[in-house]
Amino acid sequence: MSRNFRGRSTPGSYHDSKSSDALLSKSDREHENGCACKASQPSRTSGLVPWLLSMILAISLAVSTLRRSMDCTHSFWRPYELIAAMRELPEKYHDVQFDATLRYNESHLLYRPITDPPYVGDPSPEIDAAWEGLMGSVDVFVTPDEREEMDVDLWLDPQTGLHVGLLSVIHDLHCVNMIRMSLYPDYYPKMRHYTTKNHIEHCLDVLRLSLMCTGDMTLIPTKDSDSRPFEAVFETVHACREFSAIRQWSLDRDSANPERYLANAEKLKLKMGIS
Repeated sequence: MSRNFRGRSTPGSYHDSKSSDALLSKSDREHENGCACKASQPSRTSGLVPWLLSMILAISLAVSTLRRSMDCTHSFWRPYELIAAMRELPEKYHDVQFDATLRYNESHLLYRPITDPPYVGDPSPEIDAAWEGLMGSVDVFVTPDEREEMDVDLWLDPQTGLHVGLLSVIHDLHCVNMIRMSLYPDYYPKMRHYTTKNHIEHCLDVLRLSLMCTGDMTLIPTKDSDSRPFEAVFETVHACREFSAIRQWSLDRDSANPERYLANAEKLKLKMGIS
């Protein structure tokens, strides 16, 4: 049986020019004859490249969108915050119009409108009551499982079998109130204690760090003023966490109040199935 080969014959091969020409396409024959030929057809793989690039781009965009969506979903909570609070507190912001403002009267003298209830000013039972109603519990119970999932060292209360930690936001408010009271040592004699200076300096530093960490970027507007080039409008709306829920959560886990800490411990252990 004879074999036909295109091109040059190799030793021992049989070449039949007629049979070879019959097997060649017209374009191949034209090429061999030195005639002008059409552009070569693209390979099958060349069409796959744009398709693959499109698929890679689509997948990249989908992953990027998913990541942004996940970031937005979880951005309410920040790293290192108490995981138990993440599970039990509402994940929503609500608008709060700040009312700590400064104004000028008709005589162009600066004054501070009193808030309702008042939290600052000359000390009084009304102001003390406002702070008592505002404060939650600084010291809160943390279960052994909650401590373990956060992988932090916490003191274990031998009487309740629960750990104890300090809640940052309530501690910050405690510091604000301490600074307020330190302005009036005659009204608050305990502010004359030898440790007060160290305590106040600690509070100032903690508040500095807390404010820098939170980094509230809400813009305080300005307006024309007859008393100065412009006035700041402090009555701004801020997106805030629901503090009333945070306060109640801390009170339910209060580990310091001698009148309720044992009851709080038992309620928490019952809720978490701790015997």
